[in-house]
Amino acid sequence: MREYHCPECQAVIPLEDVNVAQDIALCRKCGNVNSFCMLADISAAKTTYPTGYIPKHLTVKSEFMQGAVIKYRRISPMILFLLPFTCVWAGGSMYGIYIKPLMETGNLPELPQALFGLPFLIGSIILIASCINMLFGKTVITMQKGKGEVFIGVWPIGWRREFEYSTQSKVKIVPTSMRVNDVRQNGINITTGDKDITFGTMIDDKTKGYLAEKLKELMRSGI
Repeated sequence: MREYHCPECQAVIPLEDVNVAQDIALCRKCGNVNSFCMLADISAAKTTYPTGYIPKHLTVKSEFMQGAVIKYRRISPMILFLLPFTCVWAGGSMYGIYIKPLMETGNLPELPQALFGLPFLIGSIILIASCINMLFGKTVITMQKGKGEVFIGVWPIGWRREFEYSTQSKVKIVPTSMRVNDVRQNGINITTGDKDITFGTMIDDKTKGYLAEKLKELMRSGI
């Protein structure tokens, strides 16, 4: 039978303290109220992956004296739609507004036409950047001697945040403000003292649960 543990104190939460309809799970030991869906994701990760197994989208390298490096890279299935759409949108609009006049006259389009094309140009840049991120983007977590860093992006461009950790740090999965199809996405939260960092909203849920447990394991090992 699957057990559900409080991310704060690791106590077992019995099913009688779970309200599935309201997505609430109460830990009577510490009083923490959790999302039941979040606890289910963590529990599924623990039971899905046998000891020593690493999800295929993750690579974990750790040595006691050298620290740890965790990389997550997964090509999003959305690229199958977004890449052709980007080719049509960016290629068609840029050719018609800017490239064709340049080829025919040797000059850039007149100012009114150039200004008209700005929204298409900006949209094309955003779409191309999204495609590059989906194809080559990655999440990299480095940890050594109580200091860590999270990098999300395409090297060297991306989101980078530093954090501190210890054997007493808390790692849990928490709801974030990010929404996909109006559904709030969970992220991995690391709390050390009064400082915290949340990341990983785009990581798939099962890997997210596994990663949270792996981070706890590394921190408790004193790496």
